[in-house]
Amino acid sequence: MSGNLDGDDAALWLERTRARHGQQDWKGCLMAADAVLTRDPDCLEAALMRATALLSLGRADAAAVAISGVIDAMPGDGGLHIFHARCLMALKDFHGAVAPCERAVALLPDSAEAYYLRGACLKRSGHIGQAAQDLQHSLALAPEQFQAWNDLADIHVTQGAVPDALNCWRQSLESAPHNLDAISSLCFYAAFDAKTDAKAFFALKQDWGRRLVADTPADKVVRTAPPRPDGRLRIGYLAQDLGEGITARFLEPVLARHDRTRFHITGYFGDEDRAPAAGRLGEYTDSWQDISADTVAGTVARIRRGEIDILVLASSYRGKDLRVPAHRVAPVQICYLNRVASTGLATIDYLITDETSDPLGRVEGFYTESLVRISNHTVYRPPADAPAPRPLPCLRNGYITFGSFNNHAKISDQVIAVWSKILIEIPDSRLILRSSGYFDDPATRNRLRDKFIDQGIDEARLEFQGMRAT
Repeated sequence: MSGNLDGDDAALWLERTRARHGQQDWKGCLMAADAVLTRDPDCLEAALMRATALLSLGRADAAAVAISGVIDAMPGDGGLHIFHARCLMALKDFHGAVAPCERAVALLPDSAEAYYLRGACLKRSGHIGQAAQDLQHSLALAPEQFQAWNDLADIHVTQGAVPDALNCWRQSLESAPHNLDAISSLCFYAAFDAKTDAKAFFALKQDWGRRLVADTPADKVVRTAPPRPDGRLRIGYLAQDLGEGITARFLEPVLARHDRTRFHITGYFGDEDRAPAAGRLGEYTDSWQDISADTVAGTVARIRRGEIDILVLASSYRGKDLRVPAHRVAPVQICYLNRVASTGLATIDYLITDETSDPLGRVEGFYTESLVRISNHTVYRPPADAPAPRPLPCLRNGYITFGSFNNHAKISDQVIAVWSKILIEIPDSRLILRSSGYFDDPATRNRLRDKFIDQGIDEARLEFQGMRAT
């Protein structure tokens, strides 16, 4: 696999490269490989190990260039095309990664990995139909691939087939019981499934909560901070998905109205997209801290250093959002705002809700938290550029238009049946459905439309809208 070696010197460096590669000492491997290639530029084995080291060190751009040179010399090696695809995927160039995946599939028709990678790239490029076929083929070859089950589940969600997605995540968990993506999604989307009742959903959340708490170090005792000179109580807000959405719009009025003479406010927020909301909300805090690059342990340590008295979990709808509060980072921990039912965590003391969402005496058995019911417990800040309400369109149109601008995965068969009855009862009424970019996909649109038609609704009464500014 190499050209002519420059005596024992090049051979010695090649042995060092192999040793460092085997030890996963990627910096040492890279240095040794460079030494080989300085002496023997045609040594393909060293070039391949160098590319592996670069990718492992997070230098995917350099790794992609390096592997391209190896591929030029060995174009018939399907494994090299797989490696090239992984480099491009690390750079989030999923469209560009499709081509090397195609070559890998052609060269390795029985490779589950080749089909998986092509399916994963097609999915992330918006070609969900072909992606689903590739993922299913890959799983037929190797059903233990939990990542493939997760990707296929995401496609089912995109198509509005939540029960199929739940089955995929369960299969994923059978292959890898602790994989975060599957359990996190299951803890959210199971709430959309009519066959998952309150008892079963609570059991799912409790099981995940117990696992999280059991996996935390034995350092759960958090001391109450001594009285501070300024006399202010320290409140921390934690949300790992801050953006121009539910969390920011509903949290901003709360932060804006804190009495800052009595409360010291710290925000711990994920802000990967650097959303404009981050700047606005930061103005209402004494300390604004971006945790998007933190590990879980890093965020836990950060909050404990802040000596927070009360931590408010402002977003908990995803299972992975619960990892930090599972550590008991504050003496009092509260769940509020963007959540789905109970957190299932014994480390969350209270959950703020209201009588409508959680009727007194009927739901307490489905919560690990103590419920605190207050009226008008949610408030909302509309966009500053939102137009003023206009006259009812029905006054002009002569018919009523209903609308749902929510996650289309929540539109179950039972929901469609109820909405169809309403449309039948109100002659000439219309229904507009908007769901992010999902309804831009014709297959997803047609699948839902057919379900309404099966309920006796003329498709002319339905309008599906995809992504658009509102």
